[in-house]
Amino acid sequence: MTQIKDFAPTHVSFMNSIAEIFPDLSQRESAVKEILTSLKEMSKRDGKERFLIIVEPGSRDSSRELAGLKEKFAENIILPCLDDRPCGALKSPQDWCHEEASCEFPDWLNGIGAAASLKKESLLFSYSIAASQPKRSFVENYRVVSQRLERKGQV
Repeated sequence: MTQIKDFAPTHVSFMNSIAEIFPDLSQRESAVKEILTSLKEMSKRDGKERFLIIVEPGSRDSSRELAGLKEKFAENIILPCLDDRPCGALKSPQDWCHEEASCEFPDWLNGIGAAASLKKESLLFSYSIAASQPKRSFVENYRVVSQRLERKGQV
């Protein structure tokens, strides 16, 4: 965490790595708390807003774990959660919250998928963005969340 304090970044991000860097859930929770505390202290000193961005694979386990972290730090989570209600994805052990981004995979990977009778056209991921200011400071701003999604009979 000394690098964060030494360099005073405006953005700290973890991309598919927080679970590898902090293998134990309690370590992750402690690290996120320490990072958010550092970002808040730096913001107070210089007035710059700071953000913690976490992107994890869209598997059920990693997504539910990230949702649990979001619950612990709800005051500072500005996306993807738009309000302070308890996380609906944590109600049932079978539920999880994730996003999907379409992409074109390289031919060599498509060849492997074809050999296994699989065709992958998108990446699943879960994310969380926390701000050094409490969420209530962002509530009055407008945000575009997503386009209307209609698929498999659901809207």
